[in-house]
Amino acid sequence: MRNLTIILLGIFVLEIALISGCIEKNKTGPTGEEINGTGQLPYVEIRVESISSPAYRGISTIAGLSFTAPDDATNGSEILLDYGTAMLHPDGSLELEPGGIYVIPEKKRLVLERMYLFTWDEIPGKDSGKLIEYLERMYFLLDWLKTAKIEKIENNRTIRVFTENNSILLKLNDDKTGVDLRSGIYAPEKLFAVFDNERLNIYDKQTPFERGNGQLVAYSNLTVKTSNASAEGDYLITATARYRGWAVGKNVFSFKIGKGGRKSGGKSMTEGSQNIGYSADNPPPLNLTENAEMAEVALRDPFLKGKMHRLIRVTSEYLDLENYSGFFVVVDVDVGDPDYPGEVIRYIVDREEKRIIGNSTTPQAALEYFRGEAFDEANGNSTKRWDALNFPGLWLDNETNTSTETLAINQSMLDGSRRVIEKHNLIYTTKSMPHRFQVFASINVTEVAISNLPFGDRVIDYSSIPAEEKKETYQAIGWQGEKHVLIEGNRIVKVLLEENASEVKTLTVGESWNMSEGYVLTANSIDAKAANRQAWFTLAKDGTKLYDIVLGPRRLWILNTPENDTVPLFITYFNKIFSGSYTDGADLKYTWLRSQDITEIKEGDIFGIMEVSSIDNGKIELMNREPVYLAPGKRINLMGNISIKVGGSNKSLSFYPYRVRQP
Repeated sequence: MRNLTIILLGIFVLEIALISGCIEKNKTGPTGEEINGTGQLPYVEIRVESISSPAYRGISTIAGLSFTAPDDATNGSEILLDYGTAMLHPDGSLELEPGGIYVIPEKKRLVLERMYLFTWDEIPGKDSGKLIEYLERMYFLLDWLKTAKIEKIENNRTIRVFTENNSILLKLNDDKTGVDLRSGIYAPEKLFAVFDNERLNIYDKQTPFERGNGQLVAYSNLTVKTSNASAEGDYLITATARYRGWAVGKNVFSFKIGKGGRKSGGKSMTEGSQNIGYSADNPPPLNLTENAEMAEVALRDPFLKGKMHRLIRVTSEYLDLENYSGFFVVVDVDVGDPDYPGEVIRYIVDREEKRIIGNSTTPQAALEYFRGEAFDEANGNSTKRWDALNFPGLWLDNETNTSTETLAINQSMLDGSRRVIEKHNLIYTTKSMPHRFQVFASINVTEVAISNLPFGDRVIDYSSIPAEEKKETYQAIGWQGEKHVLIEGNRIVKVLLEENASEVKTLTVGESWNMSEGYVLTANSIDAKAANRQAWFTLAKDGTKLYDIVLGPRRLWILNTPENDTVPLFITYFNKIFSGSYTDGADLKYTWLRSQDITEIKEGDIFGIMEVSSIDNGKIELMNREPVYLAPGKRINLMGNISIKVGGSNKSLSFYPYRVRQP
């Protein structure tokens, strides 16, 4: 009871400290009032505009802070800054100015000014340096700005800052009161435009203050350093702006290490603060050592002893639990027979204490089961060759009704008394065939946006591309029952998604499409009311953005990778952009997606009990490395998800090939 009282008291003290002055007591006064008749007391809003990297143990983070006030305050007002730190431990104890965290401000004294950036008509020209300086402050991770060129396009209504593979656009609105700043990587920003003495001057971003037409602003960086020995918990940094001794602005920045601090009344102490650390969408990564250690912790669970089980994955995740909200390791383990539905146990592991703190069990979805025609001695069926027509577990090209895979037993003597398939007599063969992308088979493409990872767009007239560079076809090949692409160097890669001509995928603003292997396509914004309708989409994998693009209707988007430019990674056609009852949307068609996990196949490579015996001009052949004994009732895995099931009779021989697939 005594410990609980201390915990609750610590949380209560922290809440009082935050409310009364964010770690220390401050003299505060009402904003917007005159002080000794000399001017108004400004209200200052403090925000983090950017961070160099998420704050965490052993990391040095630079946070770009902005200090803004409405422009009815006195221009040139000087403010003083001070910072305080606190930490809430997982046991609920509070520590003020904790060790292991160091806060280093760039400036402690700032002057609030109306932030003039440049004059529109002086770009390109004498104000080009001012524009680049501003962009470097906004996007200090973009090294390419140092060598960027500047031009005006669209009748001088758009400034383009660019290199060969990158660009930033500044678009002046119709009434010349604002500028839309789009970087293609960060969220769009709005700048402030004002005519001063017949000059169109551009000022820094606007903040929606209740009074005043614009803002006064100042900037300063704050470096946050944590040691490798920093304890887990909730870390809070309080920033206070003072004007003539009065506290006129405050904000609390926070980040979590490990599972964070103990929650009070179901709430985390970081609620209402501005996060500068990792987040639910971007948890701290695991290194190889941590990955192995956390897997070992989960696999030591006594429940798994004596059971068939398989490690699926180890991930770092943000979890909001009963007592904590923070970062944990999640280990997923498949328990049960690989050919039949089992269950997945999801272990929650405390990465600091290296112990299981919870788990949940989810039954596996029923597997899809594809069975081939049986060899049945008793009924006179001597089938020993299978393709997609008598074994639907192999891949069939629906357009040509052609099977590229075959499985055969090249052996005459096989019956109830002779059950051994001799070495090299079980043969799997597959070959490639040309296949046309659905979009080119269905429509007349006129404009195409070709993107190359990690950056670079070019929207061009499709007819201007030489025929040999259009890449309208690829080499399709079945592999272990699934469609793949054969690319140069005897490499294969799986086709994850391929829409037919009648399929349409509709996405509205904010909606995401989870395609496969962690690939997600998101509609960030869609403008269906403008004369030139356009949509802004982002393609991400496992939470990391790969690319984003802004396109209009009836345009094809082709995304290539630097590893292999001969077969695109992703294709989709922006068929239509429309205005709905509640939100705008876009229709996508002919979407095609392949994996980035490429398998190189060489003679002598082993897949299950099969070995690659030859590769010749798109044809791949594998043979069994050792004799295969067809024992009664036995299941024999050949490779991947392809197996043989033997009948239970001791007298006559029966068996059939089959493939299982997780839906």
